[in-house]
Amino acid sequence: MRYVGTGIASPDDIRDQVHQEFQANTIGMDLNQKMQWLLEREFEIYEEQSENAGPVFLQNMETYLANNPNSYPTLQAILPITNVTQEVWSVLSVLEESLAQGRRTRAGASLEKHIEFLLGQEGFLLNTDFAVQVQVQGQAPVVLDFLFPADPNTLNTNPNVCVTCACMTSVNDRARIALVQVQANTLRRVPTALGAQQFESQLGNLGGRLQTATINQYRYVVLPSVVDYYNNHPALMTYQEWFAELATLQPLW
Repeated sequence: MRYVGTGIASPDDIRDQVHQEFQANTIGMDLNQKMQWLLEREFEIYEEQSENAGPVFLQNMETYLANNPNSYPTLQAILPITNVTQEVWSVLSVLEESLAQGRRTRAGASLEKHIEFLLGQEGFLLNTDFAVQVQVQGQAPVVLDFLFPADPNTLNTNPNVCVTCACMTSVNDRARIALVQVQANTLRRVPTALGAQQFESQLGNLGGRLQTATINQYRYVVLPSVVDYYNNHPALMTYQEWFAELATLQPLW
């Protein structure tokens, strides 16, 4: 039912709204607080819109089928909707499954887009100081979510000043992929959204991965509450610390 709206704006539109609200709502915040605000504000808007997705979808479905009779006979058969029958519930279940997939896709892109936005706010230039979604060869061809500086040749000429990044929103079972992405002899960073309210239940995902990060010399970038939760584990750093590190490296690029 790609022609029927749910009342939920596209991820790009929601993020644009968040970024437009950013300046007025983050005065006096440090960088960690700004990142947390970006992540949680986007989720807040999405949740507000999601609450009415079912009724909006059913209303729009009726309108669409009235204007396009016989286009979806199965759905036409449940009209008019006077109560929640088994058939209506089945339609809503399919809708929820679609929304769940959309939430996962949105969350994955959300972290990267907010990092890119915040880098710009802090004076880092896209395609000069950093690049996004860069394919590099290394030991195997991989795509880096972020590369500092933007010129991939620096990985060969002076890797010690480079930062290679693989974003892992909640550090799920794909975390092992990060080790393949981040490049040897560089500063290896894995930014996450852990510490934001919507990922509170997934905080434990890091527990069994910190020793691997230490052994392989990469660090997870998290919000301060996660650093506290794991007792200042050396494999963790905050966004404030990471951006300070980038600012120190910037003159070398």
